[in-house]
Amino acid sequence: MQKKILLVEDDKDFALSIELLYRRYSYEFIHVTTGEKAVELVCHQNEAINLILMDINPGSGIDGLEAARRILESKEIPIVFLSDRDDPETIDKMEKVTPYGYVPENSGINVLDASIKMAFKLYESKIREQEKTEELKRKEERLSLAMDSADHVFWDWDIATGKTYFSPRYYTMLGYEPGELPMHFDTWADLLHPDNKDVIEIIHEHVKKAEPFTREFRLRCKDGTYKWIRGQGKSYDLDRNGQPARVVGIHIDITDRKRAEEERRQSDERFLIAQDMSPDGFTIFRPVRNNQNQIIDFIWVYQNAAVAKMNGTDPQEVVGRSFLEFFPGIKGTEFWNNYIKVSETGQPITFEDAYVGETMTTKSWFRIVVVPMGENIAILAHEITEQKKAEYKLKESEERFKALHNASFGGITIHDKGKILECNKGLANITGYSEEELLGMDGLLLIAEENRQKVLDNILSGNEKPYEAMGIRKNGEKYPLRLEAREIPYKGKLVRVVEFRDMTELKKTEQELLKMEKLRSLGNLAGGIAHDFNNLLTGIYGNVSIALEKLDAANPVRKYLSITEESIKRATKLTDQLLTFSKGGDPVRTRIDIGKLIKETVLFDLSGSNLKPRFDWPETESIAEADEGQMEQVISNLVINAQQAAPDGGPLYISLDKYSVTAGEIVELPPGDYWRISIRDEGTGIPPEYMDRIFDPYFSTKETGHGLGLATIYSIIKRHNGHITVQSEWGSGATFTIYLPSSETGEPEKEETAEKTDPGENPFLKVLIMDDERIIRETLSEMVSILGHEADTVSDGEEAIVRYKQAREENKPFDLVIMDLTVPGGMGGIEAVKGILEIDNRARVIVSSGYSGGGGLTDYRSSGFIDMIDKPYTMTKLKEILSRVNR
Repeated sequence: MQKKILLVEDDKDFALSIELLYRRYSYEFIHVTTGEKAVELVCHQNEAINLILMDINPGSGIDGLEAARRILESKEIPIVFLSDRDDPETIDKMEKVTPYGYVPENSGINVLDASIKMAFKLYESKIREQEKTEELKRKEERLSLAMDSADHVFWDWDIATGKTYFSPRYYTMLGYEPGELPMHFDTWADLLHPDNKDVIEIIHEHVKKAEPFTREFRLRCKDGTYKWIRGQGKSYDLDRNGQPARVVGIHIDITDRKRAEEERRQSDERFLIAQDMSPDGFTIFRPVRNNQNQIIDFIWVYQNAAVAKMNGTDPQEVVGRSFLEFFPGIKGTEFWNNYIKVSETGQPITFEDAYVGETMTTKSWFRIVVVPMGENIAILAHEITEQKKAEYKLKESEERFKALHNASFGGITIHDKGKILECNKGLANITGYSEEELLGMDGLLLIAEENRQKVLDNILSGNEKPYEAMGIRKNGEKYPLRLEAREIPYKGKLVRVVEFRDMTELKKTEQELLKMEKLRSLGNLAGGIAHDFNNLLTGIYGNVSIALEKLDAANPVRKYLSITEESIKRATKLTDQLLTFSKGGDPVRTRIDIGKLIKETVLFDLSGSNLKPRFDWPETESIAEADEGQMEQVISNLVINAQQAAPDGGPLYISLDKYSVTAGEIVELPPGDYWRISIRDEGTGIPPEYMDRIFDPYFSTKETGHGLGLATIYSIIKRHNGHITVQSEWGSGATFTIYLPSSETGEPEKEETAEKTDPGENPFLKVLIMDDERIIRETLSEMVSILGHEADTVSDGEEAIVRYKQAREENKPFDLVIMDLTVPGGMGGIEAVKGILEIDNRARVIVSSGYSGGGGLTDYRSSGFIDMIDKPYTMTKLKEILSRVNR
C-alpha cells in the first residue's frame, strides 16, 4: 500500500525537489506551506497521513514545533523535523516534541531517506509494542475473571490429631459425595499426584515456622483424573514456642487456568515465529540453578535472526546450550546481573548498554528490556546507537550547567547583580514561573517585598552563609525560603550561583513536633492531676453511693445525694479527658467496623436534633484497628462541635473512603492505606485568626468550653498513628478530615457479652483490699460489706502479700483481692500480684487505678490480673465486677 507523506515547507522549490527525488520510492506527497494548513488538514479534515516532514519554520503563523504539538494532541503520526539549525537548544526542543528525529535541510537525499525509513520503523515498532501490551492486558483480564468466578474450598487442619475439616465443595470438586472421604490430613496427602508429594514436606516446613504458604499441586478425582489446585494456608493458635495448633486455608480449582497457560504457551510459539521477522533482537533464556536454588547459568531456549546477526551465532546451534559457554566473561556485567534480578523477582527491567558482536567492527548501543516469561526470561534488544550519538553531542553542549545541577536538589539560579542568567527546573517548580520566564528576570522579584533589602544586603556583601527569608511565588503566595550562595566563574567573569530551598514542609514538621511536645508536657501534668483527683473523688463518690444504698427511697435527702452523684459523674468525665493526654489514655486497639461505629455514634448524638446527617459510603465493612471508646469520643465531639456551629440546623455531611497516602503527600503521615473520615457542616465556620490554635489544649471560643474537646480529638488520633486536618472559611462551615490507619484483613471483634446475674445471688466472698489511701480503703470496705461480703484492708503490696499468705496458713483464704496499681513510696499492684501468684497460682486479683484504663496497663491479664476497675468507685460499678468475677 502506497504511503502518504505530508511535506510542510514554505520553500516551494525545495519541496518540489524532494517530491521529484522520492517518486522512485512510490511515496505519495501532499505539500502545504504553513503549520496552520498542516493542522487543518490532519486534525480537522482527517486526511490519512502516514508521516509528516515538518519544516521547523514553515512560513508565517505558528512554527513547526507548535504545529507538531497540536497534531500529536489528536493523532499518533511520526513526524521528522527539517531544520537549517543544528544548535543544541533547537535539537533539544525538537526532541521534546517528537522522538522520530530531525534532518538538517542540507544533509542530502541519503540522510533524509534514512531518517524517513527509521521513523517508519520506530512507529511500527511502537504500534507493535502497544498491540502486545493490549493483548497481554486482555489475557490478564480473562484470567482474573476466571479466578474471581472460581469456587473456593475451605479447610481447617488440627495438627495434633490430623483431623481436617473440608467444606462440602471439596467433595463435589473432586467428584465425591459430601462425607464420602475421611476428614483427615492423610486423605489429602493420599490424593496428591505422585509428582507433587514433595508439597507435604514443604508445607510442614512452613507450619514449623508458622509461615503462611501458597502452593500448586494436583489432586486425584474419583474418576481417576487429576485437577490442579492452588492451596493457601495460615497458622493459628501459636503456643509459647511459636508452634501452631491449627492451620486454616483454602483450595482453589485452577485446572482451567493451567489449561489456559498451555494454550498461551502454544500462542507464544506462534509469537516466536513472528519474532524471527523482527529487526529487533529477541532471546529467551531458562535459568539453571544449583542445589541451593542459586542461578549459576542460563540455557538458550530461543533467539531470532536479529540476535544471531549481532553475535555471529547460528540460532539452531545455540538452542539448548549454555550461555556461559559462548560468553564466559559475561558474569558480573550489567547484562548478567539484570538477568539474575528478573529471574529472582519476576519484575521487568529496562536498561541501556554497549555491545560489540563478533561480526561487528564498531561499538553499538542497545536498549535492553528483560521480562519474565513463565520460568524463563525474555530479552528484547533495540539498537539506539544514533540516539546515543545525539545524546553525547547534547551532553557536550550542556557542560556549563554541570555546577548548576550538582550544587543542590533545590532551585538553582546563576545571576549577575541580581539578573538571572541561568536556572534549573527546580527553581521553576518552586516559584511557579517557567524557566523561560525566569531567564532575564530580576531575582529580587522572587523575594517577598519586606525581605528584599535583606537579600540585597547579602548579595552586595558577598555572604556565602545560608540564611532565611520569605519568598513569593508567581501566584502571590508567600513561603519560607532558605538561601545559600557561592561565587563561580561563568563565561569569563565571576557571578553568583544561589540555591533556593522551599522550607514550607520543614516548617510544618517543626510546628507539628512543637504541638506534640506541648501535648506530652501537658499529658504528664494532666495525668498526675487526674489520678490524684480520681482518688479524691473515690472517697466522695463511694460514700455518696453508700448513703444512697442505705437511705429509704422516700427519704428527701436522696434527692440532694443524687444531684451530688451527677456532679461527680461530670467531674469524672473531665478527668477522663485529662487522661487522654497522659499515658493512661493510650488506645486499647481492637478490630472494629469504623463505618458502623461512625453511623451509630452520629445517629445517637443527633437524636432529636435539627441537624440532619447525610452519610456517603457503601454498606460494606470497613475494618480498622482502633480503640472503640476513644473513636466514639472523637466522632461525638466533632458532632457536638457541628451542632454548636450550626444552631439553626441543616445538613451534616459525613463520608468515609479508603485513601492511599503517597510518600511526602502529607508530612505527618508515612505512606500507606488509611481510612479517610470527613465531617462537614454548613455552620458559622472558624475565624482565620483561630485556625492555627483550634487543636491547642485549653483554647476555646465558647463561654462554657474548657478547651479540651478538639485537643482530645487531636491526641487520640495521634495515638492511633493517624492525622486530623481542618478546612474552613468564616461564615461557610468547616470540614474536619481524619486519616486513620486501615486494617486490610479480619473481621470486627465481637464483644463477649456475659450473662447478667444478680450480685445478691453470688456466693459469699472474702475480699482483701489494698490501697495507700485510708479513706478509699474504708469506703471500699463498707461497699463490699453492704453487698453482703467480708472485707479486710492493707495499705501497700508487701502487707498484702503477708496478709494473703497468713490467711491461707490459717485456712481462712481470701476469695478475691482488689489491689491499687500505684503506691507512692511502696510496693504497687504489679509487683504485689506476682508475689501473691507465687503463693497461690489460682489467686483472683483485680487491679484498681485512678488512671483511665488501668493507668496505661492496657493488657492487665498479662500481668496476672483477672479484671480491672477504674476509680472512682460506685455501688453499681462494684456490683458489676463482683458479679463478673464471682460466676
